[in-house]
Amino acid sequence: QPVVGVALQRIRTRSRVDGWDGEGSFAVTAGTIAIAEQVIAALERLLPVGIDAPDVFAEADGDIGIEWDIARRLTYWISVNGNGRISFAGLFGSQGADHGWRPLDLSSPRALDRSLDVVVVHVLRLFPSTVGTRAA
Repeated sequence: QPVVGVALQRIRTRSRVDGWDGEGSFAVTAGTIAIAEQVIAALERLLPVGIDAPDVFAEADGDIGIEWDIARRLTYWISVNGNGRISFAGLFGSQGADHGWRPLDLSSPRALDRSLDVVVVHVLRLFPSTVGTRAA
């Protein structure tokens, strides 16, 4: 998804030094960007065709945020850090909310896919009409 690639390039150039977002903000490291790229590629494989591209942005703590903001109280966000961990939070309208964190297994694409199973389930809650339309 070109929009995501542009966002990652912007993060590479604008967020690579401490203080990029004001005093107390931390640089986004090349390692964090590499992990985020792996996560995004895996999600592109795992999510059905028709899912909107997420917003991708640097966070002041040096993590990379990936967010689907569909409507009021219908949003999902994950934060990827350089230590191979994601945090996530979602609001699913009348279906409630969820949050937590998970370690990422980066040892192989299949292992990473398994690490992201909860993310896929959560994102699909935002796009119920696309369930069953797997990406190629």
